Amino acid sequence: MRKVTHWVVVALVMFLVGAPDAHATLYYYEDTYFDCGLNETSSCYITCAGYESCSGDRHGEFWYREVIRCSTDVTVMRQWRQWNGSQWVLISGPPSPSC
Repeated sequence: MRKVTHWVVVALVMFLVGAPDAHATLYYYEDTYFDCGLNETSSCYITCAGYESCSGDRHGEFWYREVIRCSTDVTVMRQWRQWNGSQWVLISGPPSPSC
């Protein structure tokens, strides 16, 4: 549902202000950041048309990235990472709340 909402917003913005000066991409990227209680703190995405948008300040305890191939709308990657104090470390799957 979130992806559909993003596309509606992007289409509306492009209709009202014109297409952004961006380069098309082969993949749709969506990054979501969560605090230690797994509450969403921010999100960023890059659409297939190359439009980028972020809400929040890209920080948290956990980071989830989903990559979808534009031509087939198939998810090609899902990754969870955890902040260890100095870098993001790949973890094996969805985390449990840590606070």
